[in-house]
Amino acid sequence: MSEQNREMIAKRLREIDEVLLEIQNRNRTLGPHAQNLLQYIAASAMSDATLQQLLAKEGFSSLGRSQPHIRHTILKILGHLGEARPSMAPLSFDEARKLKEANATMFGPKAHHPHVMITLSGEAADDPHIIPQLSEAGVRLFRINTAHDTPDTWKKMAETIDKERRRSGRLLKIHVDLAGPKIRTGEIKGEKIRVNVGDRIKLLKKEIVGEKLKKDHYTAKISCTSKEVFDYVRVGDPIFIDDGKISGLVVEKNDSEMLFEVLSRAAKGGNIKAHKGINFPKSRLDLPALTEEDRKNLHHVAPFADLIGLSFTQKAKDISDLTEALHDLSCNAAIVPKIETASGVDNLPEILLALIAAPHQSAIMIARGDLAIETGFENLPFIQQEIIDLCNAATLPVIYATQVLESKMKTNIPSRAEAIDAAYANRTDCIMLNKGPFANEAVGTLLQIFDRYKNLYERNRHLLRVPKAWEDAVKDYL
Repeated sequence: MSEQNREMIAKRLREIDEVLLEIQNRNRTLGPHAQNLLQYIAASAMSDATLQQLLAKEGFSSLGRSQPHIRHTILKILGHLGEARPSMAPLSFDEARKLKEANATMFGPKAHHPHVMITLSGEAADDPHIIPQLSEAGVRLFRINTAHDTPDTWKKMAETIDKERRRSGRLLKIHVDLAGPKIRTGEIKGEKIRVNVGDRIKLLKKEIVGEKLKKDHYTAKISCTSKEVFDYVRVGDPIFIDDGKISGLVVEKNDSEMLFEVLSRAAKGGNIKAHKGINFPKSRLDLPALTEEDRKNLHHVAPFADLIGLSFTQKAKDISDLTEALHDLSCNAAIVPKIETASGVDNLPEILLALIAAPHQSAIMIARGDLAIETGFENLPFIQQEIIDLCNAATLPVIYATQVLESKMKTNIPSRAEAIDAAYANRTDCIMLNKGPFANEAVGTLLQIFDRYKNLYERNRHLLRVPKAWEDAVKDYL
């Protein structure tokens, strides 16, 4: 190594470490993994591609895989350069790995590949063969979605899972998803309302049966199940219906209704149907993740839930609301916030700090369906990687969800892109599959992909970086 390169690396790393040391000294009450999280964000904001390429050129870590122990890695590099620095890092390499492995036990015993979770349909309550077959195939976590079915159905599914636990001796876990705020279309007259580009649709706060109309000003009217969203949506905000099959722009609005113009529709999906999701990606909807309906449902599921999924998590208060509700029920279930909005992504540092402080095991679910609509499909690949990186810095596990091997689940033939996506998911701790007629076969395919891919990711590295919103979050701790 040339003296010039040695001094360039040492000087830049000393500058970064001064900031990391200040974070460590000023936030000792937060604990080592919280300190490391803040240090990772700060180091990422100060690092650049030139430094990281120079590190790699000289045989050092580029820092891109050092999220769980960022200061430890920097101190090690400086040590090899003959630079002594004050104080130890909050987490060493071995400590970070042990902590991450301990946190992942919420999914079950340590495994050489991500744990597999699957969503149950209501049929699993009545068919005694579905859950045992999935257990034999390799599923270790079963997801019950409270947005569907009834408390009696959820209880029957839980009882069947418990029966399979005793029969097989396997440590099977039950993940219960709370529905969160339901922002959906209301009832529709007939099966659907056909819409075209340029049509204007009236969306009403009051409950009505949606229908096609022949008005000069608009061509159909429908209702929205969430009255609260009308407080936050503004003229000019985009709107998406049914996973983005229909997109539009709000052109008029008052306290009780809004008018949006259809800008695009899927080639085969220009239909508005009942009970389909509505997204307002540019409208910052300040809604609590834990609804009154969720609180009622907690009473039903708390006795058997091992993990509780919190939909629509957007801020740290959502975490405290859930932990308080679980405390009142004497429920020790792990908590799993679902990151599915732009606000959830922007506020992820504070959400992770709240999880670290909470008296529960915890993980993050990347809910890629709504997240793609909320942040843009073109942004999803790097956003999901940034979420994984930040969770690694907090030593918290990640659940990879939505459309994993979806074609395989539905037709028994996976697409090429799905196979690659499933391999990418190997860098997380748990994979969630949806329901489908070929679930057992999909689980087998997923495990085969994991088995072949498990060593490859450990040999790769990527550059260290975080979004600007996360850089701003760490400034409060300096």
